[in-house]
Amino acid sequence: INTPTFLTMQESTKQLPITAVAGEVCDRLRVGNVVLQAEPGAGKSTGLPLYLLEAGLNGKILMLEPRRIAAMNVAARLASQLGEPVGKTVGLRMRGKTRVSAQTRIEVVTEGVLTRLLQADPLMDGVSVIIFDEFHERSLHADLGLALSLDVQRNLRDDLRLLLMSATLDGEQLCGHIGVDKPVTCTVRQHPVDIVWCGDSRDALEQTITRTTRTAMDAHDGDVLVFLPGVAEIERTARVLEPYLPENTVLCRLHGRASEQQQREATAKGGAQRRVILSTSIAETSITIDGVRIVIDAGVERRSRIDSASGAEKLETVMASQASATQRAGRAGRTSAGVCYRLWSEEGHGRRAPRWQPELLRADLSPLLIEIARWGAATVDELPWIDAPPERACLRASQLLQKLGLWHGDDSTDGSGIAAAPCLTPYGRRVAQVPLHPRLGHMLHWAAQHNATSQAAVLATLLEDRPSRRGADLTPVISSAMNSAGGNTGATARVRQLKQTVADVKPLSSVSPPLAVLLAQAYPDRIGKRRAGADARYQLSSGSGAVLGKDDALAQSEWLVAAELGGAGRDTRIFSALPVELHELVQWCENLIDTCERVDWDDSEERVVAEYQLTLGALVLESKPLDDVSREQRIAALLSAVQRKGIEALNISDEMREWQARVSRMRSLEGDDTALPAVDDATLLATLPDWLGPWLATELGNRATLKALQQVELLPALNAMLDYNQQQQLDAWFPRKYQVPSGNRHTLRYACDGNPVLAVKLQEMFGCRDNPAVAGGRVKLKIELLSPARRPVQITEDLPNFWHNSYPAVKKDLSGRYPKHPWPEDPLSAEATARAKPRKK
Repeated sequence: INTPTFLTMQESTKQLPITAVAGEVCDRLRVGNVVLQAEPGAGKSTGLPLYLLEAGLNGKILMLEPRRIAAMNVAARLASQLGEPVGKTVGLRMRGKTRVSAQTRIEVVTEGVLTRLLQADPLMDGVSVIIFDEFHERSLHADLGLALSLDVQRNLRDDLRLLLMSATLDGEQLCGHIGVDKPVTCTVRQHPVDIVWCGDSRDALEQTITRTTRTAMDAHDGDVLVFLPGVAEIERTARVLEPYLPENTVLCRLHGRASEQQQREATAKGGAQRRVILSTSIAETSITIDGVRIVIDAGVERRSRIDSASGAEKLETVMASQASATQRAGRAGRTSAGVCYRLWSEEGHGRRAPRWQPELLRADLSPLLIEIARWGAATVDELPWIDAPPERACLRASQLLQKLGLWHGDDSTDGSGIAAAPCLTPYGRRVAQVPLHPRLGHMLHWAAQHNATSQAAVLATLLEDRPSRRGADLTPVISSAMNSAGGNTGATARVRQLKQTVADVKPLSSVSPPLAVLLAQAYPDRIGKRRAGADARYQLSSGSGAVLGKDDALAQSEWLVAAELGGAGRDTRIFSALPVELHELVQWCENLIDTCERVDWDDSEERVVAEYQLTLGALVLESKPLDDVSREQRIAALLSAVQRKGIEALNISDEMREWQARVSRMRSLEGDDTALPAVDDATLLATLPDWLGPWLATELGNRATLKALQQVELLPALNAMLDYNQQQQLDAWFPRKYQVPSGNRHTLRYACDGNPVLAVKLQEMFGCRDNPAVAGGRVKLKIELLSPARRPVQITEDLPNFWHNSYPAVKKDLSGRYPKHPWPEDPLSAEATARAKPRKK
């Protein structure tokens, strides 16, 4: 920051609360990074960047906005304060819309654009400051952009400055992460906002919103902004609310799928008509809607997470965080004093989560892995993350990239036989250049090789924007887009851009595949085959299941390819798809089809089934019997069935349980788990092929059936897990039988809680002065003393104490009942016996 450059700003801009800390922000940026925590409406987004220029910033400012609509709004607001159009001092760079020039000093960019700029020029030549606006949202691209920017700053450009801004940051965490002592705070907002706590309601949401809106409009002037969780709730509320709106009031909708015209109507400066704007969380941050003085916050939001089984984006309706509530209330005080009606209680507010969960912790990370590999990092851990990407999510993402042919797996080598770190394949590096999700980038490249570039570009553009439609079938929407491909729209420009990215790919044939085949290349894990039954349930090639509405036009399709999966319930729902024929998949998707020999247990037929199969993921396209199956293959299939069913499918005997208990006690006593093998149920089940497989080869012969297996005695196979010395030591330390003073040998019980149990008639222990023990005296036996009728008399682990204190009472009680058996006064000097007294002659 050098000599100040004075700009022609509107006087109202100079009155923003942010001016109170603008000087401190500039001073701190001269020496390092800055975290700014400022109230909603303080002017951090629409005022501070201009002050940075006026302070003499030597270089360009990149300002990252988390949403497209926010980026357009902020750029327009900054430019208007200079009396200029967007594209001069203030520029805008986003997908499908770029307004920059040689005069541009502030570039407002969307998140994907920042990543591409960093990848194209890691030095960020000419850029002095990168501003991360509304960083509290913690989107995937914001976290990635910050990690890459910090990497540049620490290794290439120590003069690059980073400014993180929001009203609801975790200031302490972020300051520590970017090397700042404390945040700059601006606790003054431009206009006050009163909070009205409405309490919880049992009525339907649309009814509660309607009632509150009418109350608020009667009590206050200005437009109304209503926050709802999703499009479905917006439409339901609109149907209920609209008949009750006063004359000269217009109802607007604001959400990600709204058209540009609808978005302009909702965000434009208020006119003669009063507005009620129904919005999703898209309006929470960086959007100033002139005229809004009333906010009604339903207090809920729709959050997505990736289902680990199906890869579906599962939508969950959850309580909005405290940070979200703060941002929403701030929309009412942007241009004048306002009021926010919260549809929950003040007491319940404290039970809400303080902040959003970062998208990094719940999203599909395949685009992230692509960008990290392009950056040149060998592993995810090389970059400075606030929250490290979850290991399991990274694994799922790498598996998808491998399936698409973009990624080397862990089993690849660098040519020397040493395992190489996972990385992009040469084909993956080409696909990574396309500004699309890896799925769609691969589809576009594959289509270019098969003379279908135009169709794939249109399809990719549609899938990016998630168009509105009736039913799941994408066919009508695609046909309409194809027919209007020559128009002058943003979608048409995007199609042209995508076609240009693969213009150098030469087609391998002149015949084009069907659209559904293109979709299958993008979503090889979402090819579905209809299950038998009335419901439209499908098994997907990933192995998971999904369902269509029974009245959907695609519900009778035998095969389909799903583009969009999701849902909030237990069942994964198919939201968009294309029908496909099996012969089309076989003809065009050779790269997705495998052949294998399957020898496995069939639960329904209760036998080993051997087949030659043509498969597409988990789907069997064709099968025929295999005749030449070895005994070893059949046994392996049988053991695999047992592993699925559980250990109870085997011939579990008491002897086996006792053996397990003896070995486990030996391992515990030794304190060295490597001396004897683990023999718990889970370990035995996991290692069945190792200890039981060889034994069955001789025991079963060709009778590889579950019934035959359940007749096999397992103890010999188990005992074979121990070598000769281990068997001898086990028998010596934890013998199966124990010799008592009478000379008899009694079986010990080891499969019990506590110490091993010796059940023996009381008379057989006469003369035994010490409590019996095993394992060289280290493990006492629990003595279960029995009456002559073999009923328990007393259980003890202190036999001397029994003789001294308890025996007299036992003798008194039992001698009358069992007079034929000896009951000496001194049991320690009596002869032990298992017999009754001899008869008198």
